[in-house]
Amino acid sequence: MLCDSRDDFDVVLRKHAQSLGLILMWTQDVRPVTDWIKVNPKLIGVGGNLARAVHPDNKVALGPLTAIENPNAEATQQDYLAIAEHDIPPLPDQKDRPFWERDWIAPELKELLFDQPEGEAQLRTYFLVDAALRKNITGVFDLDTIDVPAQCLFQGDTAEELKEAAPWLIDMTLPVGTMEDRDGVLAFHRDFFQQYWDKNTGIFIRSTAFFAEIRSHLRKFTKIQDANGRWLFLRFWDASVLDAVRLLSRQDTFVRDFVGQHRLDLPI
Repeated sequence: MLCDSRDDFDVVLRKHAQSLGLILMWTQDVRPVTDWIKVNPKLIGVGGNLARAVHPDNKVALGPLTAIENPNAEATQQDYLAIAEHDIPPLPDQKDRPFWERDWIAPELKELLFDQPEGEAQLRTYFLVDAALRKNITGVFDLDTIDVPAQCLFQGDTAEELKEAAPWLIDMTLPVGTMEDRDGVLAFHRDFFQQYWDKNTGIFIRSTAFFAEIRSHLRKFTKIQDANGRWLFLRFWDASVLDAVRLLSRQDTFVRDFVGQHRLDLPI
């Protein structure tokens, strides 16, 4: 692929796919060829072949395409999304307890958001927050100074220009050993569950995928095409918008791609 940027990659490839009668659903792990060679030294000889196959008059060269399902086969129903409601009782009044003994989160909620499955890969906890909704409560923008890993979902100049109104991904995975240790809980966690939990400022995501993978995955859904091919922003990080999305058909393409790829669990 010959292109100038990550976004240009999708534009060029989508146009090429349309010429073949195909629809581009998503792309991931897009890297310059030099990065691929660093990760896969066995591809060191690929440079000459690419130079001959990809040039300004032929910007795209595809390898063999493999159908993952028979387009003529009868569609089968598959559950991509399961919806469950959890009744989480609020914490009791703790004014009479010393602050160092106070619970920072309701036990039922802590188990839902941070508990680890026994004998399985670590299940990480992410929070996708709307910076504008959070700022409405704090009065100031603070997501670039918090004590947990956080990164805007937008990139480049857009991320800088819109950072105070953009979606931000926050890694809220508890440090090892702090599930039952109040002293090890970070300030952001304590502050969030005291001030923001019931304010609908974002959505929680649980997945075994790492931060960079989740961010890359979510970035693909910030804009979607309507039936007329127009590109629209989708504020899926807004709990009210995602709640509407969750009511779509179980076979809906957006639901399948958004939830299915990383087996996301989405407590709102």
